[in-house]
Amino acid sequence: MKSLFHPAILLLNRVSYTRKFAIMGVLALVAISVLLISLYQRLHQVIESSRQELVGIEAIKPITTTVRHLQIHRGLSSGVLNGKEEMKEKRAAKEAEISAALQTVESKLPNFVTHPAWSKVKEEWATVQKEGLEWLARENFIAHNRLIDDVFHFQALVADEHGLTNDPDIDSTYLIF
Repeated sequence: MKSLFHPAILLLNRVSYTRKFAIMGVLALVAISVLLISLYQRLHQVIESSRQELVGIEAIKPITTTVRHLQIHRGLSSGVLNGKEEMKEKRAAKEAEISAALQTVESKLPNFVTHPAWSKVKEEWATVQKEGLEWLARENFIAHNRLIDDVFHFQALVADEHGLTNDPDIDSTYLIF
């Protein structure tokens, strides 16, 4: 161990006290600088992941609204198919709200517009919208459930892309489980 520090000891024996303190000060500044740079990088990483999560939350809000509208539409469609004619107007209004909500999702998530999961949601909605009242009530209900499941699957994809599924800090993720 002595041989490891021998060159440093020889150097420090040749310099005055003011230079020794200057050398020690420079070494302390280097150590503090390394710690500050590490802290800055870690905080920047946390800030960046938080920004990504905020973008994801804003992107998921219209998807959640779409699911809610689809659930209401499912109930109204069931009512119309089971003979409640007074629900037709509400159902038509809800169809317009769903179409608007789907447009909002597309505007909030331009990167996902060409994703196969989104294409599947759009196709199923078009089918339910066009042919839904020609089916039996049970078939209509099942088709709505499939569509809602596909929207939830799409929502999970968006959440994964924006880092909302797991905590960005892997240590706390393991603590949660």
